[in-house]
Amino acid sequence: LSSTFYQKQIIMTSISDGFSDVKRKVSNYIGVPDNEDEPETIMDEIRGICPTLTLKQRWYGFGICFALGWFISFLSVIFVGSIVTNPARFAFLYTTGSLVSICSTCFVWGPCKQCKRMFKLHRILATGMYLGAMILTLYLAFTQANPILILLAILLQFLAMCWYVLSWIPYGRKMATKCVEGMCNC
Repeated sequence: LSSTFYQKQIIMTSISDGFSDVKRKVSNYIGVPDNEDEPETIMDEIRGICPTLTLKQRWYGFGICFALGWFISFLSVIFVGSIVTNPARFAFLYTTGSLVSICSTCFVWGPCKQCKRMFKLHRILATGMYLGAMILTLYLAFTQANPILILLAILLQFLAMCWYVLSWIPYGRKMATKCVEGMCNC
């Protein structure tokens, strides 16, 4: 009698552990923190600083931040005529608009998950090119480089942004490559 009791206890414990493991995985996948007794990490401290937003608040934050980013980028177009006399103003506004637009997606997924997704293996090259192009644009602008070099850096930044955005669309880069090849008859 006691051996069957222990066998039932072992089975019940393994089933309970299995459900706990599934619950933990599902909770982590959808972003619900696991409340088990684990030491607090740096990420837990950051989550404590930033309040949890509702889905509606996240979409409002995304929309406002994204629109602000595009508005700042549009403002840079107003200063394109002054690129010869003051290239830093144009480059700074254009790049700031790009950065604010990227930060808008942090409202949707959260900053930590966004950074993890940005630097996934299949996207790391596009992210690196985009961030590198932004740094190059600002460097050339603030060192008073030749305005043509600054314009080329901004063009590179725009193209890198397009490639980065296409990396978020399933088969986006492959479709864009095929379209360009079709137009160029390459």
